[in-house]
Amino acid sequence: MKIEHIDTDEIIGIRCPVTGKRILWDDEYISDVLPGTVVLAVITSLYPEECAVEGLPLAAAWNQHYASADTRKLTLDEIVEAIPASGKALKVVSGGMACGPVCDVTYFIVPEELPEECFIQADVEGNPETESEK
Repeated sequence: MKIEHIDTDEIIGIRCPVTGKRILWDDEYISDVLPGTVVLAVITSLYPEECAVEGLPLAAAWNQHYASADTRKLTLDEIVEAIPASGKALKVVSGGMACGPVCDVTYFIVPEELPEECFIQADVEGNPETESEK
């Protein structure tokens, strides 16, 4: 599986071409938006042992795949790349401050042929997606 790094300063999410739902990387209620969309699985570095959202098409396959992976020798990127499924992983890195700097990586597994126009651009003048949020 190919990993595509997402620049969150440029892309804030995707619009599902099937349901039309907006899937924003920083949505705290994202699990409510995902069912029925093109997102096949969500993996997070905070708890990679389980798919972050139950009921997605590749959730059980991810859980089984991770359980059989040699997590002492492989990075999370390498484990994600080795998922025995077609598609691509959109890698979203977020961070902030708690008692020090924190970093979280989330992988959104989507079909490989996800059209470029599905990506929601951040603060592009004239973009109806970002203009409606103001």
